[in-house]
Amino acid sequence: MAYPILQKDNTASGADTSTATSKTITMPSGLASGDLIVVVWHCQDTGGGTNSVMSENLGIFQRPLQGGVNGTTNKYALFWKWSDGTESGLTTTISHSSGANIGLSGFSSYRITGCDQLKTPTFTVAVN
Repeated sequence: MAYPILQKDNTASGADTSTATSKTITMPSGLASGDLIVVVWHCQDTGGGTNSVMSENLGIFQRPLQGGVNGTTNKYALFWKWSDGTESGLTTTISHSSGANIGLSGFSSYRITGCDQLKTPTFTVAVN
């Protein structure tokens, strides 16, 4: 029995003290049709934004998780989709709601192989 394997990740972070409401996200390299793409986005939102949306230029991503951490300005969102094999190294944009001030932010994008496409991936949040 094969198990899912994390093959590649792509991470970036940085500080932006402007009132930017969007950031560019780069997909991992080596994506093949059927791979699972997972993007984890986090930011320190000091402007009161509440909603994270990923541009659909690379197809529709599902967003099963989104929220804040322990009542702080730290926000997160998780997006996923099955790769069609054309997304390697391409970029997309994550936008946060108007009024947001994305300060410190970052993302991780992952390529996971060996997943069963007949089952919907499930995700949970663990916060210490």
